[in-house]
Amino acid sequence: MAREFGRVRPIPGARKGFEIDVRPYGRIREIPMEGGRALRLNVEVLASEVLASIRSAIAEGLSEEAACAPYVRSRASVRAKLPTWLEHMRALDDAGERSPSYLRELERYAAPGGHFDFIAEHSVFELRFKHLEDWSVWLARDRELGPKTRRNVLGAFSAFLNWLHRRGEISDVPPFPEISVPRHLPKIISIDAQDLVLAEIPAARVGIFYAQAELLIRPGEARAYNVADYSWKTHELRTAHAMKGLTAGSPRRSTKEGDACVHHASERLAAWLEEHVKQAARIKGTRALFLNPYTEDRWSYWAMRDTWNAAAARAGVPGTKLYEGTKHSTASALRAKGVPLDVLQAAARHQDSRSTEIYALLGNSAVVDALRRRKET
Repeated sequence: MAREFGRVRPIPGARKGFEIDVRPYGRIREIPMEGGRALRLNVEVLASEVLASIRSAIAEGLSEEAACAPYVRSRASVRAKLPTWLEHMRALDDAGERSPSYLRELERYAAPGGHFDFIAEHSVFELRFKHLEDWSVWLARDRELGPKTRRNVLGAFSAFLNWLHRRGEISDVPPFPEISVPRHLPKIISIDAQDLVLAEIPAARVGIFYAQAELLIRPGEARAYNVADYSWKTHELRTAHAMKGLTAGSPRRSTKEGDACVHHASERLAAWLEEHVKQAARIKGTRALFLNPYTEDRWSYWAMRDTWNAAAARAGVPGTKLYEGTKHSTASALRAKGVPLDVLQAAARHQDSRSTEIYALLGNSAVVDALRRRKET
């Protein structure tokens, strides 16, 4: 017959008092009460009742750890569980399945004094909506975080709890408070103004900006292109990677959506590549397709941003951001020219049409056709 879980015994070396041995989850010597107080197990019958309650919870289907959690908080606390999750996330980062910047954010949230501090001492088994709602208010009031950052913090914590749930360590995940984030409308410029900015960028450097403006790709994707991604015969450009960081040496990983698509280079971009990517470099498939001529290395985000900002100032449209002045401005022009929303949504790989309506993304050869129509009008 299997031995029953746990046992009551006198506290070793103590003159009075009892403990419940529930190892490996710990030893219970007191019952937590409201207001942070605790009732010591000075009477054996009280300790036996607590153990009976734990055994009953286990018999009803609760895990041993969950049944003991109300009495052994430290082992089941958020703070105690976070290191294992973070190690799991580091392994995913090493495997290229998570962004290093996302991992850094998680580590910052979970560090002592981080945004997880409010919830860190709670047991993962006792979390309810009220705890998460109080935490959200604390982040807004005491940490003075805006809606978007609060949603990011709670979103990261939701990922942590869902991971525990998938592993079978908790039975359910509580609902999270909804945080309304005001939509950001990109500050776009006209296509004529965009052309003026592009004309202010030196010829040796402008290729990567042509790609962003004409193919509607993200800055990280443009920086990630290798020579092998481009077909010199068909002028097709395969988009399957993005730089996961802001420096030239950042990891090159999968795109935001985790899939790939094929763009068709415009005549202007194809001509630029033909002129500025030397024949000898074309056999080096892992070489960056767009090199910063000042460093002879892959572009960093900072160098690309500064180049754009300087050109925008010279063109008379200062304050126009790189992403908004290239991808968003062209996409808005395409939408105005009648490219259907469902085409934009499918090409952008968006599940939510509202994202497409705001950002008007497009990611396939329809861009070239629409741009050609725009030039002809």
